[in-house]
Amino acid sequence: MANAAELHYTRHWYSPKHKAQSNCNVADDCELRECLQEELAEGLHLIDFEQLKIENQSLNEKIEERNEELAKLRKKTATTVQVALFCPLPLPS
Repeated sequence: MANAAELHYTRHWYSPKHKAQSNCNVADDCELRECLQEELAEGLHLIDFEQLKIENQSLNEKIEERNEELAKLRKKTATTVQVALFCPLPLPS
């Protein structure tokens, strides 16, 4: 379950107002980083964070592999459809 700081961070960065406020000053960014670092220190240890980074990288690689497989299957499907359309089988009499 997300804590209050994570919810605030998520709501802040994904809110429509944030897009309008894209000219935030550097001080606000520094305060946000400090807040996140404090939350990291309280909840997650650096080792946990590194483990999550490794898992994230592994999952991203799986996603990339599946996207490549999906692209191959789409190409194969398109080729099969084209063959079926341009080389019709004779109708049985």
